[in-house]
Amino acid sequence: MAAQPYLEAHRCLQRAAPELLGQWRRRFPITPRLQAAARKKLEQLLIPPLGAETAGLTSWREQVQYSAARLAKMEVPLSQVNAAFAAFRPLALARLRRDFDAETAAAAQQWLQQQTQLAVAEAFVAAKNNAVQALLAVLDAELSAATLDQLLQVLLQQAARLFPVRWGEILLLEPGGERLHHAASFGLAPEMILDTAGAGAFFQQVLQENQPGFLLDAANDPGVAQPYYRALEVKSVWAVPLQAGAEPLGILSLAFDRVYECLP
Repeated sequence: MAAQPYLEAHRCLQRAAPELLGQWRRRFPITPRLQAAARKKLEQLLIPPLGAETAGLTSWREQVQYSAARLAKMEVPLSQVNAAFAAFRPLALARLRRDFDAETAAAAQQWLQQQTQLAVAEAFVAAKNNAVQALLAVLDAELSAATLDQLLQVLLQQAARLFPVRWGEILLLEPGGERLHHAASFGLAPEMILDTAGAGAFFQQVLQENQPGFLLDAANDPGVAQPYYRALEVKSVWAVPLQAGAEPLGILSLAFDRVYECLP
């Protein structure tokens, strides 16, 4: 079968997405292990969104690979992904048979599902490999860094390899445990960081609550104090507390030039 029928089959499923996904949700109810964000990504994997009518299979593959990578990083069990496909397959096949003959419908559904599951398998392998490489890099940094500042810089550089980070900082608590100071940075010129400005209420809250915090429009958020957020038009920020046992040490902050939802 040529590529065009596969794309036409996907368009058929996309037009029927509200109906199909509604049926699928009844067959595949949410569970405590499957968060709402993960189920949303599963739905985008089952029927990848293609906005433009001119979008082709290349765009379809990009959407599939993106959703597969997100699910892998969310650590959704592969067994649940496969179960989601099993629940969706008869629904998709029945819908395609309305517009295609039985043989074409079966071939198109099988090809779309096989290509998607292949992308999922590749994404899960890549995620595990990245996690191992990240751990090895951190261990290597701990063994080879001559100073704390050097270690912090290596950790930021490693974070930039794992995510599409534009800028990053490590904020550490000063003696006394009341004020955060800028201990290391990535992608920022030293003069862009004003120590007198402090960190801001957003980072203090992350530290106090000992829970990750996320912003989607940091440049316009009053909870960040550093002027470079506005100067660089920073969008998303991930802030993760650092601690030794129960003792708070500081915050790892990663910043992006686009809206980038945080992963668990």
